[in-house]
Amino acid sequence: MNFIYFINNPSYFKKERTTSINVIYSFLFFLFSSYLFSLVIYFIFRYLNLNFKSGILEIFKNDLLKVVIIAPFLEEFLFRAILKPNKLYLSFFLFATSLFSFNLFSFNTYVVIFLSFFISISFFFSKIEMNYKKYNNNYKKLVYGSSILFGLVHLTNYDVTLHLLLFYLILTLPKIYLGFSLAFIRVKFGLIYAILFHSLHNALPFLLKYFF
Repeated sequence: MNFIYFINNPSYFKKERTTSINVIYSFLFFLFSSYLFSLVIYFIFRYLNLNFKSGILEIFKNDLLKVVIIAPFLEEFLFRAILKPNKLYLSFFLFATSLFSFNLFSFNTYVVIFLSFFISISFFFSKIEMNYKKYNNNYKKLVYGSSILFGLVHLTNYDVTLHLLLFYLILTLPKIYLGFSLAFIRVKFGLIYAILFHSLHNALPFLLKYFF
């Protein structure tokens, strides 16, 4: 499936054979293009003498497990699981949504996990029927909405100030592109490949920092 075609006309009905070569090629292409996009934004901001405080490096230094393992799973459950409609994927989505929602109330971690798991399992074994026609009719909005929201959520990586909000929004453009890339990988290859790519994407800066 062509990436440009997917962006113009997102569809989960497209079926393609998954091969190691296709997966590796897609991973390399999206890794290179994603980081190239980020570098372009970075150098533009450096040229404009704009510096934005970010906790990204500290996150990689202190919470590698969260960034490389936990975050890719939860964010893919939250933003990409729903891009192929069945009750299992929607259960993953509900688990991640519940986890983030309950976490806002500072509940005990084990309580949050238990409640989220209970909600997702209850839905999975419920008799709720899915409206596939309605789902398909709104699929483009779903892909666009999840990808853009994925990018905007990463505003939390910065100490956002109101007078520079427009520039902060520009900083999210590479993440929005990454969101569309992950959506493409998820639909073309499957959810596990989106998680693997997300994990690799998050791990690469840490590995470069460690070895160089």
